[in-house]
Amino acid sequence: NIMITFNEQHEKEDEDEDDFLEDHDQRPHSVASQVIDRLALCLPPEKIFSPVLQMINPWLQQDSLPFQKKTALTAVAVMVEGCAEHIRNNHLASLVQCVYCGMQDSNPIVRNAALFTLGQLSEHLQPDITQFSSELLPALFQFLEQALSTRGRDRTSITKTFYALETFCEHLGTQLLPYLPGLMEKLFIMLTGDFNIHYKELAISCIGAVANAVEENLLPFFSKIVESLKAYIMLPYQEMVVL
Repeated sequence: NIMITFNEQHEKEDEDEDDFLEDHDQRPHSVASQVIDRLALCLPPEKIFSPVLQMINPWLQQDSLPFQKKTALTAVAVMVEGCAEHIRNNHLASLVQCVYCGMQDSNPIVRNAALFTLGQLSEHLQPDITQFSSELLPALFQFLEQALSTRGRDRTSITKTFYALETFCEHLGTQLLPYLPGLMEKLFIMLTGDFNIHYKELAISCIGAVANAVEENLLPFFSKIVESLKAYIMLPYQEMVVL
């Protein structure tokens, strides 16, 4: 049973991997993820999404164990691309609520799984996902605040935070404007502060997504963006960030 393998292996491995969908990863839960992903792309939703959702529903409850919540959220994430229209028409609001609860969980493996799932929903369910911006953006900004306050100690969490934030913001358009000054302030802190190159790359990429969303409304920040980027344009090749 694929889901049993998926769940049991997550129970044994609490660390959060970024590459479990890569074909070279042959760990049991990674292979199970890849199988569910492929089935979701090839089968009609009633043959894969509905039975998997029925199985994982109990694991999405608040009293479930962390590895069960992680398994359930990750299973949803890997089915999003293949079942996007079915989710859009039948399950979007309920899944967003599950993701939001996961983002508030006390366990980091659950929070990281929720961020990854939000990134997948944002990537494949535009523009419908944007209707939940008033709930999800403040939650994402809390993760960004935590990254700044801890000086980026949790690389996995920060990477997933930026993945979710970037994919969610990119198509928000004017809905992002009320949050724009606060978001840009946080991104400038990460871009100019004492953070490693990887985090600065994430901040630059996120600024690109924000620019795509708000277009000319980014002009008040343009000079500061250019000034901040000058330092990285002059870096030696080995240290260059992705601009």
